[in-house]
Amino acid sequence: MHDLGYSGVAIAVALPVVCDPANPPALAYPDFAATMEALSDTIWDVVIAGTGIRQSLLALALSRSHKRVLHIDQNRYYGGTEAAFSLEEASKWSDESQHISREAYHLSAILAALVSSRLHTQIEFQAVGTWWIDRDRLVEVSESNKQNNGATDSHGGKGHPVVQPSGMLQKIPSTREDVFADDTLAPRDKRALMKFLRTLIMDPILDAESNQDHPIPSALTTLSAMPPLLAQPLLALSMSYDSPSAVRTKSVVSRIRRHIQSIGMFGPGFGAVMPKYGGGAEIAQVACRASAVGGAVYVLGRGLAKVDEPRVQSAEAEALAAASAEEVVRLELSDGEEIKARFVVGGAEDIPTGDIEGGARQLNIDLVKMVHSISIVSSPLEHLFPPTAESGPMPAGAVVVYDGHDHKTTSGYDSVSRAGPVYMVIHSSESGECPRGQCVIYSSTVSSSEGSEDANVQRLDDAIANLLAASPLSDSKSEVLWSLKYRLQGRPIDSDAGPVVSSQSGRVMLFPVASVDPVFDDSVLDGVKDIWKRILGNEVEVSEFLKFEERTEDDEEGL
Repeated sequence: MHDLGYSGVAIAVALPVVCDPANPPALAYPDFAATMEALSDTIWDVVIAGTGIRQSLLALALSRSHKRVLHIDQNRYYGGTEAAFSLEEASKWSDESQHISREAYHLSAILAALVSSRLHTQIEFQAVGTWWIDRDRLVEVSESNKQNNGATDSHGGKGHPVVQPSGMLQKIPSTREDVFADDTLAPRDKRALMKFLRTLIMDPILDAESNQDHPIPSALTTLSAMPPLLAQPLLALSMSYDSPSAVRTKSVVSRIRRHIQSIGMFGPGFGAVMPKYGGGAEIAQVACRASAVGGAVYVLGRGLAKVDEPRVQSAEAEALAAASAEEVVRLELSDGEEIKARFVVGGAEDIPTGDIEGGARQLNIDLVKMVHSISIVSSPLEHLFPPTAESGPMPAGAVVVYDGHDHKTTSGYDSVSRAGPVYMVIHSSESGECPRGQCVIYSSTVSSSEGSEDANVQRLDDAIANLLAASPLSDSKSEVLWSLKYRLQGRPIDSDAGPVVSSQSGRVMLFPVASVDPVFDDSVLDGVKDIWKRILGNEVEVSEFLKFEERTEDDEEGL
């Protein structure tokens, strides 16, 4: 996966990571059960189905609870949708899979949890540097920008729109230094942008405005006299898949603020980070490893085939069942082996919910469909990775936003299409995901209902082609060496995650459907904490969640 994390608040986009086949990631864990007694000989306190980020974090949270934990996965690899693959593994996965659900993680919760659980030393984080916007059509610059710059047309006359050529990359200013260093901004526009940044951070009027359901471009223009063409790049910082005309103030203001306020928290000039060597897969692996150190048993290639939960006839019986330590759920694994557990946890894709008494099903929500691609490019695209600051680190990641709209006027967004933007997150070879001299592009967009599936995929191809066409002469022969395209569906952006869904007996629990949003909110850890508390009950306080003392007897890896 590729993951970005902000300080205080973070974003991530979860995608399978493509690695150098000569140096694949260390995904394989031993099948612990192969060297132990039969799984059916034990009544497990908790059976966790799936090794995605949520299940792995739950396993981590339970790692020092002295519970007997069996962690299984129907796949032969760890990480679920966070899995990191070699090229060969990715090709095999694409042949077997139709879609995946997407994960992302929010730094305000995740980084704090990694630190408090003593796992942060096992993961190397890298800087995500510059955000860029790439327009695929001719863009007419606003009248005020043109006049303040004294711009002329091709005949040397004034009073005509200035046109920026197709494929031009524009750095998105997000700090005071960025604004004043941007030669494309007129003084008047710089003042408007600085006014907006101050208002964003300090002025409660924007919070009041954010409670309104207004189109965000008009709200930004009203609050800071910002020209629409300056508002658009700022919208890219929100990482929203909606088109500019559809984006509402309520859903965007806090996300732009998150980006701005995170700058400088990890180091000069940047505010986002990503785990090296596989992104979210690294977090899942480290969490599972810590759980194994705590005594959990791991079994790959075996999932749940059947769930037979305790029968609950009344509220009184339910209370007695909850109080009984002997009340168990009977499970059948995919290889036919039968086991028993007091609690069973997983996602809807991991647990056969149709067998659960009372129907522990996910909430009835409309799912959003997405299209994704992963592309390995033949050049490093070094121009996308400038130093974050004079004394800052060289970033390993960059974000390019391809708006994909036809801009026909300077007056606003009425003329744009309803298609949302394409987000391209580029990883350099420093990420450990490709050889030197190459880079990996992760692209994603909402599957538009107005176009065919082929048309939606073509938008990703167009965005990548546009990015490569905008490369300097040194990268002019850039080409896509390898590409993988896939679909996913999940909970709509900015929708409520909802509560953890449990069966009638309370013994079987399902994580809420994951959001397709590239911004990963705290609801993921909230769901993990909720289930952790239900399992441990009065044995723990909520404040103890993922807060561990350093192990004195741990192995050399410090787990």
